[in-house]
Amino acid sequence: GDPPFRGDDSLSVALRHIREKPIPISNIVKNLSKNLETVVTRCLSKDPEDRYSSVAKLKEDLIRCKRGLPVEELPKTIKTKIIPETKTFFSKGLQTIKNIKGTRFIYFLIVLFFITIFSIIFYQLFITFKTPTPKVLVVPNLENTELSKAKEQLEKIGLKMVISKQIHNDTFEKDAVISQEPEGGAKIEEGETVYLVISLGPKVTEVPDIVGLKLEETEKILKETNLKFGIIDEKYSDEVAKNKIITQRPESGEIVPFNTPIYVIVSLGVEKIEIPNVVGMNYETASDILENKQLSVSRIYQKFESVEIGTVISQEPATGVKVFKNSLVTLTLSSGNEMIPIPKVIRENFEVARSALKESGFEIEEQWVLSSQTTKNLVLNQDPQGGTGAPPGTVIIIYIGSGSS
Repeated sequence: GDPPFRGDDSLSVALRHIREKPIPISNIVKNLSKNLETVVTRCLSKDPEDRYSSVAKLKEDLIRCKRGLPVEELPKTIKTKIIPETKTFFSKGLQTIKNIKGTRFIYFLIVLFFITIFSIIFYQLFITFKTPTPKVLVVPNLENTELSKAKEQLEKIGLKMVISKQIHNDTFEKDAVISQEPEGGAKIEEGETVYLVISLGPKVTEVPDIVGLKLEETEKILKETNLKFGIIDEKYSDEVAKNKIITQRPESGEIVPFNTPIYVIVSLGVEKIEIPNVVGMNYETASDILENKQLSVSRIYQKFESVEIGTVISQEPATGVKVFKNSLVTLTLSSGNEMIPIPKVIRENFEVARSALKESGFEIEEQWVLSSQTTKNLVLNQDPQGGTGAPPGTVIIIYIGSGSS
């Protein structure tokens, strides 16, 4: 088939649609029935009142044409309206454009321009009316919250998290939130980001070994390692010299925060013991008191008729004197009216010494002590000492080498 209008381009065809009356179809198709030509003419009418009001009416007339029945003709008084050509600014402009070389390309640009404008307008309307309004959320207060828990809280309500900075801090523990932006309580839209400053904990240092050093030497060392003295206690020590450090807490090698106090115990040196007064006591009681104070005891006897045998008459060192542990305290005991000489048995074989003492009328107490092999079974010491005197029946203590160290 042929279109009702032809032209050099789409704009020319559109203008002819508006202004011109279509060519009768009978001029193109010979022997066409008058009824069918009437139907086609009615469909091409420019006046809406002359066209079919519905598809059903068009179908009805087409069926009548097929059966050879007459159809209602257009009123003779009604003619197809033709819009006269007017010399408007727009039509003059179009005529000018048509005369320019490359008219079709210009038409294409004009159409593309309007399509672009309408697309932008449509998109903005779509965004405005179809995009949901973001949900407004209240930012939780995360200060001093552990990092993983802070992240969990933010993700749970639909917010993002970014660590903006990590710094050392003496107040907040490692991985705790120091500050946040926006602050807790602020209102932001769902999906926005909360920036956090996270603690690396306090700065740390390694504890140096200061045991055995003098107190004044350690102060500089602690300062150089960003530490300080804590409590300083004092204690007597048999091994560590006076004014030197015995122990420290924390121990050397431990990693601790800056400015951690170091607790130390400083030696007072070897402890001295004040000699108690045991004069007037019997030997057994006096020796127990002195030995409980970690002092050694030896005896000598002296005749005192008025004092009971075995009573302490005097002591050396005297009462109140301070001595080191294991110092020897010599007690002078009363022998009463009778006193016999004590044999010297030091460096003698213990069996020979035992016989000599028994023959002199004394009792014997043997104490074995560690010694070298050269002094095995030899008497290393005796109490009371040989050459002094003691009442008959006095117990003489002999110290015998065991030959093993």
